[in-house]
Order: sequence, then C-alpha cells, then structure tokens
Amino acid sequence: MDFASEKIELAQRLLATEDKKLVVAIKKLFNDEENDFHLSPSEKKEIDRRLEKIEKGKTNFYSWEEVRNSLGKKKKL
Repeated sequence: MDFASEKIELAQRLLATEDKKLVVAIKKLFNDEENDFHLSPSEKKEIDRRLEKIEKGKTNFYSWEEVRNSLGKKKKL
C-alpha cells in the first residue's frame, strides 16, 4: 500500500471510530506543544558535563555483551 493510500485508510478509520481515547491520543500526536521535549536547567547542565567527559576521553563505554557478562559474574559471587 502506498503512503497516500495509508493516510486515506487512517483518515477513514478515524472518522468511523467512536473511541474517544483514541481520538484524544491522535490529537496529542499532532499537538506540537505536547510533543516538545524540554530539559530543566539542571538536566541540561548534567548532559553538558557528561558530553564534556566524553569529548575529553574520560568515559568508558561497554557493549551489551560486556555488561551482561559482568552482571552474570556478580550473580555467581
């Protein structure tokens, strides 16, 4: 099904629904103010601090496999 057809099908389903919760949820998706993401000043400061550590090479990164293995070893102790 092409994109235009999908939009038409969704519009038809929306017009036919009596589910108020569904309509409210869809309305929230289209409401830009509801979807805006905001950080508090302290959250922004913490993210900036962590990014600075990454840029200076002072942060360790681990693969999921390494984390899983590490947790498995701690359980056995």
